[in-house]
Amino acid sequence: DALQKKKDIIEARITNIQKDWILLPEEENFDALADFMCQQINQLKQQYPKSEFAIDATFGTKAMTSALIVAAYYNDIDKLSYVSGAKRDEHGKVISGTEKIIKGRMNLFKIRNVLKEAVQLFNECLYTPAKHLIEKHESLIGEKLGLSKQLKVLKMFTEMQICREAFRFNEAGEILKRLGEEYPSEGALFLNVEPEKFKEKSQEFYKIFSEIENNPVHPKRLGELISSAKRSAKIGRFDDAIARLYRAVEFIGQVVLYKKGLYNPEENKFSLDEKISDRIPEDLKEAIQNRRPIGLRGIYTYLYYLGYTMAQSVYNPETNLYNDVLNLRNKSILAHGFKPLSEESFKRIHEFVIKLAEDFSMDTQPVLEDLRLIIPA
Repeated sequence: DALQKKKDIIEARITNIQKDWILLPEEENFDALADFMCQQINQLKQQYPKSEFAIDATFGTKAMTSALIVAAYYNDIDKLSYVSGAKRDEHGKVISGTEKIIKGRMNLFKIRNVLKEAVQLFNECLYTPAKHLIEKHESLIGEKLGLSKQLKVLKMFTEMQICREAFRFNEAGEILKRLGEEYPSEGALFLNVEPEKFKEKSQEFYKIFSEIENNPVHPKRLGELISSAKRSAKIGRFDDAIARLYRAVEFIGQVVLYKKGLYNPEENKFSLDEKISDRIPEDLKEAIQNRRPIGLRGIYTYLYYLGYTMAQSVYNPETNLYNDVLNLRNKSILAHGFKPLSEESFKRIHEFVIKLAEDFSMDTQPVLEDLRLIIPA
């Protein structure tokens, strides 16, 4: 009787609209109600794919209204409303005619959850998944809400890191510069620093990244390579991580030869030091003279005959022994074999690269340490 009475009242007030009545199986069982409502809303959305959905939580038990809100949330329904009494009599009852409709938005909570999940992905070095998660949900929120700026800034942080991983330093620097100039307060919130400090550091890193982009043998490139390799290892991509460390070994040798005026990074060509031309292997001498790439073994053979005895830790031309740790990379899928690489392999090569850099007095620090973001309050 009560159901029929409310149904009659609603139908009398809502005219010229198709009404589908669905009888709930429970009144107080939240779990059963939420599951049932989720299924029903999903079916209605499939039945009316071009319709805009909204929910009204005015009627029902606490379990019913709670379940309706949860079901709407998981079915991406944004609009929420309910009728509230503006005035009550001395007995606490709503005075008829004083009611008003209160409106709210469900997507606000969804965006907060997206922010939380995207920050977690970012801190786990999963920058592309974090960006995709944001892009999937950024249309759910309007520009007027403060969360829209936070979402935009977080997306920019992910884009900066993606560019950095790809060694597109100009782009990474430009994004940092924009963050500092346009969103200093929001950017500072994610890092728990003062806005002025964030703005200052963003400008500083922008300049360094620009310098690296324009200088193929910039000393900070080594630190960026090692740091990038560590991030790849963190997400289990050991083949990629070790390939980056292998490139770091090559880079160390190139920088040393560049400082002696024997390497042109723009053309990736080497010059022959005539003082040792009669001592180096004939095939290496011919490659240098003909301006051909000489590879990792050739670089360290060259360094060895130039007097850098520590070069034999990579390759010893007198014994024809190649470093067994680096040879792990050569047997991987990214080189000449199919042997999978492990975390242990990464640790061994990482330790070797750090020691090699120390032997050649090279800086192993990146431009900036890995950012660890927090969820803004």
